[in-house]
Amino acid sequence: EYRKKIMQSFNSFKSTFDSISKSYDRQIFNVIASIHQKFYGLKEHSMNQRAMILSLYQDFCEADFYHSFASCDSQGLPYMSDNLDTLLDKLIEIQWDSVVSNDELPGTPKIFSGKFEINSTHFLIGGVSNFLVDTFKNTSQVDM
Repeated sequence: EYRKKIMQSFNSFKSTFDSISKSYDRQIFNVIASIHQKFYGLKEHSMNQRAMILSLYQDFCEADFYHSFASCDSQGLPYMSDNLDTLLDKLIEIQWDSVVSNDELPGTPKIFSGKFEINSTHFLIGGVSNFLVDTFKNTSQVDM
């Protein structure tokens, strides 16, 4: 009888311990899943913020090129992989007014008074291919 009571108590303890252990494991799993979800969310927000910063910087570079034909390559474009402090420092270097106002951009746009006439044929006189015209048509850029 005494042995039976001890075995019952032990089995009860064992089942209680198993249920508490499973509950604990579930709670730990939920905490780990929550941490992973928060971590992923922070990474996702970081990527969105980086994309917005780079988009703004690209818009500035295009406006600067339009106004002064200055290339942003010399200013050291930021990369998506740069740390966030570097991205923000480079963004601060751009004057806010220059992004929203033409008055702050260096130089003023000049009206181009010349004319480009591109013949639809791909050959110069004598049947020689016109590389410059083809390149200009295809890429909107040409080196002369």
